[in-house]
Amino acid sequence: MFKQKYAQKVSDDDSENIEVTSAGIAATTGMPASAETKRVLEEEGIQVDRHRSRPITRHLVEDADLVVVMTASQRDVLIRQFPEITHKIRLLKDDLRGSLFSSNPPEKDKEAALDENSPGEAKDIKDPFGESQEVYRQTLEEIDEHLKKLCV
Repeated sequence: MFKQKYAQKVSDDDSENIEVTSAGIAATTGMPASAETKRVLEEEGIQVDRHRSRPITRHLVEDADLVVVMTASQRDVLIRQFPEITHKIRLLKDDLRGSLFSSNPPEKDKEAALDENSPGEAKDIKDPFGESQEVYRQTLEEIDEHLKKLCV
């Protein structure tokens, strides 16, 4: 859901030279978005029929200017797997104002990304998989709320 809303926000802002991609830590290649995700995004006018999952790769993270994750555990996995890109990894709920359009994120964000002992659960956006349609809507609203801050 994040990729589609992010891409929509970027295009709504007429931002140039921004490419939004999606990959998962435990993703299986080629899977479509879940039926619940499709329904919630279609309610927002976003089509995801062509979306297919893919796992995260070294190439993707090295090419990225910013890697945004939903949970502290996802951040921690990526930091262990790709320690050289720690400075690029952010939780969506971190203070990301301006990170989308800046190649130099605020110093406090760099420190937060490196702090493996920081409490993550309060900053996590829970995966709605297996939950009701309403939980999917709430998750999308939460993503949208923090996405607006990223695109400021």
